[in-house]
Amino acid sequence: MSRNDPVLQPLRVNNLLLRNRIYSTGHAPSGYLDGGAPGPRYALYHEEKAKGGIALTIIGGSSNVAPDSANVFDQIDAGDDAVLPFYRSISERVHEHGAAIMLQVTHLGRRSKWDIDRWLPAVGPSAVRERAHRSFPNQGRLVKPRGDRSGRPDRGPAADHGGPPGRRLPAVPHRRRGRPPQHTRRDP
Repeated sequence: MSRNDPVLQPLRVNNLLLRNRIYSTGHAPSGYLDGGAPGPRYALYHEEKAKGGIALTIIGGSSNVAPDSANVFDQIDAGDDAVLPFYRSISERVHEHGAAIMLQVTHLGRRSKWDIDRWLPAVGPSAVRERAHRSFPNQGRLVKPRGDRSGRPDRGPAADHGGPPGRRLPAVPHRRRGRPPQHTRRDP
């Protein structure tokens, strides 16, 4: 590759300047967790990518943010403040090598399961059965989060306080129009 290759050129995204256009997508940290929490091995994994010249590494692989979003895929629990020291540590390590870091968070909704983790029923935009995990979620309801004077919700992901300020993207709820389709339960 030549130095003029666009992949190797810096990229500005609003106020963030990435040193090139190479990044690592978020993926579940299976095998890199210590008792369900991210540890030194997971931090080293991302730090080595930063040392190698990557511009952005995405951690977490759909980290959970709520108790009713079970840990189906061996993700990080981003809804628990116990993860804050790890977020601070990994942010410092990755930034030290000139790379940016992003946390992927999610609420699994109907893709979650009821019979693992905290044993809470899955919640989704409808009660339609999830094919892969074969669960029937409870239909959620749209609630307006309470906020402080800044307009931020009272309880957001712990990642908000895990490192230098970043940009938090708002969740866009699914809004269905009309009545949900009536499904009958059929096991294959």
